[in-house]
Amino acid sequence: MRISWNEVRDADEYEYEYTNVEPDYTLSGQTDKLSTLLTQLDGSSEYQWKVRVAPGEPWHSRWSDPWSFFTALGKPPWAPTLYTPGGIWQYSGINVELMPAFSWESANKADSYQFVLADNAEFTSPLANKRVPESAYQLDFELEYNSNYFWRVRAYKGNVAISRWSDIGAFTTIAEPAPPSPTPTPSPTPTLTVEPIITPTPIPPWALIAIIAIGVALIVAVIALIVRTRRAV
Repeated sequence: MRISWNEVRDADEYEYEYTNVEPDYTLSGQTDKLSTLLTQLDGSSEYQWKVRVAPGEPWHSRWSDPWSFFTALGKPPWAPTLYTPGGIWQYSGINVELMPAFSWESANKADSYQFVLADNAEFTSPLANKRVPESAYQLDFELEYNSNYFWRVRAYKGNVAISRWSDIGAFTTIAEPAPPSPTPTPSPTPTLTVEPIITPTPIPPWALIAIIAIGVALIVAVIALIVRTRRAV
């Protein structure tokens, strides 16, 4: 990695420092040029550097504002651990809802993560491939019922990947619910016909007395007829 800076009038030598942010260590050097090649760099690391006129050459200046860069040499040593669904908690990869929430291990130096979701472990024609700012992502579309899906993430700082791809997380969505049973048609309710109860009209007292009197008169007449008949004989 070569760093360079503007010339300062009358300066004979420049002092530079560059620091690996994590782990924190600093290297320095001097040169009479307006650039220098930094060779003691680690792969996939963030560095900050600054420069000033070296003391006594013939005078010294304040340090410049720090500048930063990222190295992409070699294979990043770290990969995020996937949590849910279907990450280290494997039970979470069964009967997953159609719009799941994904979560994974965060990286201190990362400012974004690349999230990829596909219906195959080779990630051909991914269903989602986007950069997200947090170590979690809520899917914004529905997946298919009873289907297998695969996902992975890696960490970024700026436009530089600072991690390897994570292991692949796998999960299966819920089964399609059975259609509701049809509501049975109720049987018609039979119509009951109620016959009216006819209450006999009560006989008035005066009519009852008349009936009794007529009956008595008839009895008396019959007795009298019988007596007369016997005398004639």
